[in-house]
Amino acid sequence: MGVKGQVHTVTTVLLLVVVTSLVASYYFFAQTLFQERTSRLSATIKKYHDLAAQYLRISTATAHLVGNVAEFSVRVVNQGDAAVIPYKSVTIYVYKGTDLIWSGKSTCPAQITPAKPCNLTFSVISSELSNRRDFSEVSIQVYVNDVPLSSGVDFLGRLPGESLFITCDSCSECSTAISSAPPGSLVLVKPNSPSPNCLDISDAHGVTVYCTGIVSGDGTGDGIRIVDSSDIVVKNCEITNFSRGVYIENSQGISFSNVYSHDNGQDLYVPAGSVQDICTFGSMDFTATSGPILLVNSPDVDLPVLSASAVWVVSPASGYIHSESPGASVSLSRVSPGIAICNTSSTVKLTDFSVTNADLGIAIYRATDPRLESIDVSANVQGIYAVDVVGGYLSSVTIESPGTDVFLNPTSLVWDYGVVFR
Repeated sequence: MGVKGQVHTVTTVLLLVVVTSLVASYYFFAQTLFQERTSRLSATIKKYHDLAAQYLRISTATAHLVGNVAEFSVRVVNQGDAAVIPYKSVTIYVYKGTDLIWSGKSTCPAQITPAKPCNLTFSVISSELSNRRDFSEVSIQVYVNDVPLSSGVDFLGRLPGESLFITCDSCSECSTAISSAPPGSLVLVKPNSPSPNCLDISDAHGVTVYCTGIVSGDGTGDGIRIVDSSDIVVKNCEITNFSRGVYIENSQGISFSNVYSHDNGQDLYVPAGSVQDICTFGSMDFTATSGPILLVNSPDVDLPVLSASAVWVVSPASGYIHSESPGASVSLSRVSPGIAICNTSSTVKLTDFSVTNADLGIAIYRATDPRLESIDVSANVQGIYAVDVVGGYLSSVTIESPGTDVFLNPTSLVWDYGVVFR
């Protein structure tokens, strides 16, 4: 072999060595990158799995029968502290005893956050589900991010001798159905197309309203409007994007169970002229944008601990409602009234907090010796409304003006020192 041939051979060998080295390096780099991405993906999946296991729960699971079809509604809630839990899909299993009778997949409309639960609806046709006794053995298992969430099922169907069971499919149809339903009725509503109000309930008595869909508006009107009615129970409703989520006027014995009203101008509104109706309200499982509404008969309340959106005190003994840390900024908002006290027979003292963004900040009805100290109610349409009050005084209270911001009838509250007109 000549010199040129030898040089060519050496060059070829060197080229092969370089190429082999480059290929090996690329393979090593690709393998390392793949392992890193796989590791990150596994860590992310584990993170969302752990979040789901820690925070997700089934808050309600109900079913009713329409002909031979069992219609289920399941709500998955996030009980975390502002945690956001993405998901790929939701798998649902329906068991009767230990027997699997149905399975399927579904999705939620958005990521599951504390403010946005996941509402699932699905239908099951099975000879195993034909009466109330069947449903006593039924359980639901929902898998989110491979985390199983389990719950029993509350059956809402109608059998002979039980209360009348009514279904409706639009806001106007449901408003008519509820208002005309006889006492003892259960109305299962699928609200849509509000204009401007959705569920407009008038002169209804002894009716239970159960929502199977979100009550959503266009920023105007009332989501649920209850007027001249009594003993109405509102269950499982989410109300959003109205001027007022829930409006109650001249109505007694109103109760709420698993109701979530959020991102409305006012999430719950009781006008000043109907504040006495609060004294008659029943259970209050009602959450607004800024927190739950607290209905209590003891006013020993530390506001920052509760993170409430409103506090309504009915028939209490003496006590207090105040900021846990005097001077701290504590706001109750988007529920009117923010503070309500009624039927008190002895001193209740309110100190060290503010009420904002309500049509009515503080309502006092049939109260003896209420004492308001170091309170700011200036950032409301009306700060204080008091009717049938005996004794009491205002001290270091900030209001807009005495003519429009405070209504006293009779004017027994003493204007003590330190009242500020902003």
